[in-house]
Parts: sequence; structure tokens; C-alpha cells
Amino acid sequence: MTQKLRFSDIFEDKESHKTILKIGIMLLLSMEMIIYLVANSHSGSEPWVNIYDSKGQRIYEAEGNVLTPYEKLVFQETYGPLNNYQVRIETRSTPFPFRAWLAVAVGAPIGFMLLLTYLVRAYLSFVEGEQEEDTNNFEFLKDNSGKFRPWSNWQRLSLFHFGFLILVGVLSFWLVPDFVADITSRAISLIAKYKWFFLGVFVFSASLLIWVIYLKYKIAERMMDRQMDLEKFRVEKQLLLEQNSRLALPVPDAPSPLKPGQTNGGNVEQ
Repeated sequence: MTQKLRFSDIFEDKESHKTILKIGIMLLLSMEMIIYLVANSHSGSEPWVNIYDSKGQRIYEAEGNVLTPYEKLVFQETYGPLNNYQVRIETRSTPFPFRAWLAVAVGAPIGFMLLLTYLVRAYLSFVEGEQEEDTNNFEFLKDNSGKFRPWSNWQRLSLFHFGFLILVGVLSFWLVPDFVADITSRAISLIAKYKWFFLGVFVFSASLLIWVIYLKYKIAERMMDRQMDLEKFRVEKQLLLEQNSRLALPVPDAPSPLKPGQTNGGNVEQ
């Protein structure tokens, strides 16, 4: 049986391991530095050219201290001569994008390592040929009773699984808040634009909810009345049965009156 080719067999020399480790550290530091510089370049104070109409409404804006010839041409073709408007230079302060920097600084190296691992495994698979599917990939998740216990064997998971989970987590930390904020702002603007429609929908829904609550209350009240009537009927029936049972019992005969001079034994006194 031929021995399977491993990634460590490609670099058998220990010196090559040290060289690869040094190159990896240098690439990681360079990547982190580039990420920080890019994030820092998108923060700070920047001048913007803002153009207002006679009513004081901003109709055009451009980044920089002055408009470029192309921007002037586009503005004049759209709004007319520039002299008819007020041009102001305003400074905007952009905070440091901490969330984006943290997500990229953590996610980019992990994503790069996962991609490199995938490429190496694809190369080894190409060299060795396709391997048979292992149908027992999830057998380690079962206990003695045959039931799945994934958390009891978490230590058997690979480091790449945790790397993938971390990558998904940092991407969610970066993208989900912006997505939620964008959806919220769009929903608020949509509600403000069609407020009467949403007000009608709200009033209709509230009325329907109140009507359902009222119906449930009336049904509960009717059920309570029926329950009280049944209980009253049961008590009356029980009292009637007791009265009938008393009337059905035999009445004992009354003793006859004694004659003068006769005792209880029937003898006449001498």
C-alpha cells in the first residue's frame, strides 16, 4: 500500500519550517498594517464642497476643496450656471471604523489560512486521486446509546472548524449591525412617506385585535354562565333525589292508646 502524501512531506527540512514560519509572520504583520492604514485613511476630517439653492437646500456635494472641471460640467448641465447658487466648503469628521477594522483584522488572516488549507488539500487530493467517502464522519458524535451528543465530543473538532466559526462571527459582527440599521432607516422613511396607509393598517389591526379580545371575553362569559347553570341544575337535581328518597322510606305505625287500668303488657290492674 502506498503511503499517503502529507503536507509536511513537502517541507521535510526543519530550516524550511523556520523559513515558512518567518514568512508567515511577516505576511501577517504586513497584512495587519495594511488593514490598519486603509481603515485609518477612511477616518479623520475631510473637506466637502456643498452647493445650496436660494431656499437653503443642499442640492449637490463633492469631496475636496474645489470642484473638478468634470464636476462643474455635470453640475451646470443638470442645474444651470454655478453663479446662481451658494458654494460652501464644509469639514466633516469621520470616526475611526473600529467595527470594520476589527472584523477585517481578525477575519482576513483566518480566511486566508482557510483558503490556503483548502488549496493545499485540493492539491494533495489531485496528486493522490479521489478518496472514498467516509460514511462514518459523524459516528464520533454518537454516544454508547446511539444518540447524537455533539457537545460532549467538541474536543474532536478540528481547528479549522473553530476558524470558520470565528470568521462567520466577525463577518456577522461587521455586517449585521449595518444591515439592521439600513433596514430600520428604510422602514422609517417608508412609514413617514406613506404614513396614512400605515396608520390605516395599524387602526384596522388594532380594531381587529380588540374585536377578537371582546369575542373571547363574551365567549368566556357565556361559558361561565353555562357552567353556573349546569352547577345549579346539578345541585337542584341532587336535592330532589334526596327528597324523593326520604319520601320512599316506610313510615312506622303509631302505638294504640292504652285503656284505663291497662298496662303496656296488656294486663288490667286489679
